[in-house]
Amino acid sequence: MITLFARTKYSTPSISPSFLQSRSFFSFSFLRSFDRHEPYSKFIKITNLTKTDEGLKILWTDNHKSYFHYIWLRDSCMCPSCYHSEAEEKLLDLVSVPVSLKPLSLSLTKEGNLEVVWNDGNNHKSTFDTEFLRKHSTASSVLPEDYFIWGRHDLKRLPEIPYSEVINKDEAVLDWLNKLMKFGFVIIKDAPKQQGISKQLAKLVNFPRQTFWGEDWSVKNTPNPENLSLTSLELKCHTDFVWSEYTPGVQFLHCLKSAGNMGGESVLVDGFKVAQVLREQDPNAFNLLSTYPVPWYFRTKKFDYTFRGCVIELDKNGNVKSLRYNQANRLPLDGPTQLIPDMYRALRKFAELIRSTNLTQTFLLQPGDVLVFNNRRLLHGRTAFDSRAERYLEGCYLDLEEVMCRRTILANYLSRNFSEPTFTPDTITTPMDVSPIYTPTPSFESNATSSTQ
Repeated sequence: MITLFARTKYSTPSISPSFLQSRSFFSFSFLRSFDRHEPYSKFIKITNLTKTDEGLKILWTDNHKSYFHYIWLRDSCMCPSCYHSEAEEKLLDLVSVPVSLKPLSLSLTKEGNLEVVWNDGNNHKSTFDTEFLRKHSTASSVLPEDYFIWGRHDLKRLPEIPYSEVINKDEAVLDWLNKLMKFGFVIIKDAPKQQGISKQLAKLVNFPRQTFWGEDWSVKNTPNPENLSLTSLELKCHTDFVWSEYTPGVQFLHCLKSAGNMGGESVLVDGFKVAQVLREQDPNAFNLLSTYPVPWYFRTKKFDYTFRGCVIELDKNGNVKSLRYNQANRLPLDGPTQLIPDMYRALRKFAELIRSTNLTQTFLLQPGDVLVFNNRRLLHGRTAFDSRAERYLEGCYLDLEEVMCRRTILANYLSRNFSEPTFTPDTITTPMDVSPIYTPTPSFESNATSSTQ
């Protein structure tokens, strides 16, 4: 097993079980040097540089074309006078950079890296390695995340990984996180059938997200339930914490007891696929659900939360970024009066799509299975089960930015291309143009043990 080490200021505590104590856990900025990599120029090189009035055009050996503004290049300089390598923070003051900045000279080093001397009065020299430039290529059509958008028939098998590998190999952790980002979910197989496993797995990435339920929580049929997940009723597909400004990014559900042939099957639907289909079939409904916020709520004797947010969140380029939907936690609509009928029609259309048998994956979690999924992308639910069944799941949450951070660190350390997981099912769907979301989250201190699932 490869054990990773980080500086003390970035380290997180070890997990208490002895079989995990030898592993290191950390989270810090992805602005890293690339000395852990094989030289990127070994595979792809710069073949041509062309200056324009405001930027630099680069042609690569694979005919890929990039364009970088001069100001962007200067601002991205990582030399010792511009970037503090120990603190890993910028030293360059943007105000000190001339507005009319241009290169005095451009050249390639013997390693194939770009070297620029600037007309800033000091003849400052910046060097950029090929991996950094290719990663940040503004002309690239390659998305930051190689999402695979799926419907019912697009996956011939579900993405899985053995628990024994995840807890023993950093390569397996990276493979797990790659699958999670690509497909939106992974099933970790054959985990111990004991409490605390979901939280232990989350700590392989970083601290679980603390909510008013605590760090972890249970899902089982209970008397006097505080939400529908604590009943034996069917749960329609939804995302968790729709009533929170900062919805959890990743959810863990560890099956301790299954209802077997008495029901309780898990249901997943790719929200990005649903949004894609809605955009094609009903552009007006898509526009309404991505433009007008819906009021959401969660209410118990101790808590009363409300938040207004769109069902479909878009980034600045109009690409789908995240989903927020739970019919059980929606308040009466309160938008412009003339739009109320159309909004209800749009919500109905969305609800019909997330229940479509052409889009959903339905399967029975077995004891020892841990379902891990992106709560901002996938909608999840379950079929009803016999109230006599002892169905019992335990779960926790993790912020998506922690997954992205851990994944980047592992990829850098292991010198692997983290955009391509080892699991690749036969596919018939083209990835959709979507972007990841990174959101900080508040923490709550509570001894509650109930579940929102």
